[in-house]
Amino acid sequence: MGLLVSLFTLTGSTISVIMDLSDILSITVSAVVAVVYTFLGGLRSVAYTDIVQLVCIAVGLAIACPFAVRNAAVDFSKLGSSWVGQVPTDQVGIFVDLFAVVALGGIPWQVYFQRILACSTTDFARLSSCVAAVMCALFAVPPALMGLGRSRHRSVRVTDWNSTSYLGEVPIPAEKMSLMLPLTLRYLCPRPVAIVGIGTLAAAVMSSADSSILSSATVFTNNIYRNALRSQASDRELVWVLRVAILVVGVISTGIAIVARSVYGLYVMCSDLMYVILFPQFTCVLFLPGTNSYGGLAGFVISLLLRLFGGESLIGLPAVLKFPLYSEQHGQRFPFRTVAMLCNLLAIVLGSKLTHVAFNRGWLSPSLDILHSFPHPLHPHSTRPWR
Repeated sequence: MGLLVSLFTLTGSTISVIMDLSDILSITVSAVVAVVYTFLGGLRSVAYTDIVQLVCIAVGLAIACPFAVRNAAVDFSKLGSSWVGQVPTDQVGIFVDLFAVVALGGIPWQVYFQRILACSTTDFARLSSCVAAVMCALFAVPPALMGLGRSRHRSVRVTDWNSTSYLGEVPIPAEKMSLMLPLTLRYLCPRPVAIVGIGTLAAAVMSSADSSILSSATVFTNNIYRNALRSQASDRELVWVLRVAILVVGVISTGIAIVARSVYGLYVMCSDLMYVILFPQFTCVLFLPGTNSYGGLAGFVISLLLRLFGGESLIGLPAVLKFPLYSEQHGQRFPFRTVAMLCNLLAIVLGSKLTHVAFNRGWLSPSLDILHSFPHPLHPHSTRPWR
């Protein structure tokens, strides 16, 4: 749901910048559109609209990029080599941590596996993943060119914002850096091109937002309602529960998006939690035979506590556990997220091994196997749910 919130926030901020509408109205409109067609069509509507959205993204970027980079206010000769910057030695841990979060945190997201599991064959699923990786890299080139050199640093200013109709603070303040792309479309492109650009961004966001809505609602319907509350629910009942869940997820996400402050921060925080909590679980499911639900539960609790104790400035959570190199100015400078992830992985392996030995050697009564991870007479149909 965190990803969905960041997507709604991004869409609303973009519309408000280009169309001079309020953030609340922009976020609400974008959320209603995504929720309505996901509610009516489910996975089929998501798949079909994604085709249209993909075309819109390609066409929109191809049209907007030349206008943005060739505007009279843009002078790339000022760029030089100073835009590269450097990583302070005392903050290397922060960059290593965030690099791992961005690189690995997106792997276990359900919005991706929702599409992969819907493929007809494993070969097609593999091919789709490879093609998607290449296309993501290609589609990132135009936004990178449009954002290149739009630095808020005075000595690396490629764009002279004072020569445009932009009336805000120059250089662009830090709190507006996440809006650099819509600002570029608004003030460096002609109005019709800017409108095409907003369609491009809306299509890009909606293609992920509808998948996020559907995946969140599906997790609740399948894992909680059917498996925990009503195992005998009919297919028709599950469909309506799914639709209600879609509405609830959409409303909650819209509310959070309205009060959110940082689009990039929300996105990184989503990847952060996925990296710390789910990435080790996903890895063990695929590659480590013998892991079970008890180890997974232990890893979940330990990693969640370590991550929460590490603090999070985005939501005002103070650091209770101060790792080495901690400073009041920069916070945690040690790669504590990676430490929490590795502790999760270790807890899964050790917890699974200990419970396996305890139950199979009779140290623990079979009646204590509340997660039904080990087959025994009390639960003859139970299976090992991981490997």
